[in-house]
Amino acid sequence: MKFMCVYAVLLLTAATTQASTMVETTVFDRGEGGYYGFRIPAVVQAQNGTILAFAEARKNSNSDFGDIDLVVKRSVDGGLTWSPLQIINNNGTSESGNPAPVVDQVTGNIILPFVKDRQIPWVTTSTNGGLTWTTPVDISA
Repeated sequence: MKFMCVYAVLLLTAATTQASTMVETTVFDRGEGGYYGFRIPAVVQAQNGTILAFAEARKNSNSDFGDIDLVVKRSVDGGLTWSPLQIINNNGTSESGNPAPVVDQVTGNIILPFVKDRQIPWVTTSTNGGLTWTTPVDISA
């Protein structure tokens, strides 16, 4: 019986410890930045520990067609707080989306392939943990 009580206390302690370290945070909130909604999220952690969250920012509806920008937010405190929205690509009234970020483990660069107009592959890169991005390049040719 004594073993069972100790075991129960250990389980309770582990559950309490785990629960106290878990925090729920909203990264992209409907209406933020004038966007109707956000879809297709992707998350990576840079080599310096910064977390980057990417999404399609849909301007007028959650439709897959129309004015969709590619955006990112950064967190330097493990996801507790997030930077303001940063637009990586604005394709006018057409679509930019399907972010597929990759962290180059040799250089630390963040490579971000995405598509314009739902089919044309493009890529942009950040060499400073997502603070700035290169001009996107069409890689379809």
